Amino acid sequence: MEILFVCSGNTCRSPIAEAIFTQMIEEDPYLCELISVDSAGIDALAGSRATKEARLVAEERVSSLEAHRSKPVTKEIAEKSDLILVMEKRTKTRLFRRY
Repeated sequence: MEILFVCSGNTCRSPIAEAIFTQMIEEDPYLCELISVDSAGIDALAGSRATKEARLVAEERVSSLEAHRSKPVTKEIAEKSDLILVMEKRTKTRLFRRY
């Protein structure tokens, strides 16, 4: 199962959600084999780092976002995802219109 978290720029909310969910499934080896987690942004520029604030929050709560680089949602990413979780209702609307 492929799960995708989507926000606007993929530099704050969706990377944190991805990190939290990844940590949750890593506690169960069975789930690790069944679930793949990713994040992207509806307005993201490819290659941006997570914001300083997001990195600080992630380090306090889950793990480091130092390696995270933003990426835009593409048709391919959306189509391969079994479940897309958005951070705002308008993001859902925009995804439906776009894809």
